[in-house]
Amino acid sequence: MKDSRKTSTEILKRFVRAGCILALTVWALPALAYDSWVEDHVAATYDYVLFKGPSAGRTILIAAADPADADAAKGKLTFESKCALCHSMGAGDKIGPDLKGVTQRRADKWLTWWLLETDRMQKTDPDAKALLAKYKTPMPNLGLRPAEVRELLGFLHWSDQHDGMAKN
Repeated sequence: MKDSRKTSTEILKRFVRAGCILALTVWALPALAYDSWVEDHVAATYDYVLFKGPSAGRTILIAAADPADADAAKGKLTFESKCALCHSMGAGDKIGPDLKGVTQRRADKWLTWWLLETDRMQKTDPDAKALLAKYKTPMPNLGLRPAEVRELLGFLHWSDQHDGMAKN
């Protein structure tokens, strides 16, 4: 008799668990599917690519257009992987400043030095100190190689000539 109670209790527990899973399936999954549908719809309608950021699971919309120049295309990949979580290109300030038009506001020499020696510049350069004071968050040194900086600058120039990537 003891064995049959144990078996029926286990069956009841499994039934309850299955009911919980069924409830989640009925109520939660449609909501998750709706969010995914909205993201897919926006991406398709406005010619954007969805990029799931590794930080906080945020979705970032990035323009689908790619630069024709191979270096600028590599720079876009660098921007998307190392910059897009903190900076936008035409969508306003985030953790750091909006980078739309940055190549018109800053000389390539300054941008190169900034990207290669970020931490040193934040201590010595007046413009870098002003950015730190405004945004209250120091930009980390990304450890970019000179070739990556050249590619990223190529992309920033391309983006400024094509009205930014917008809305990322």
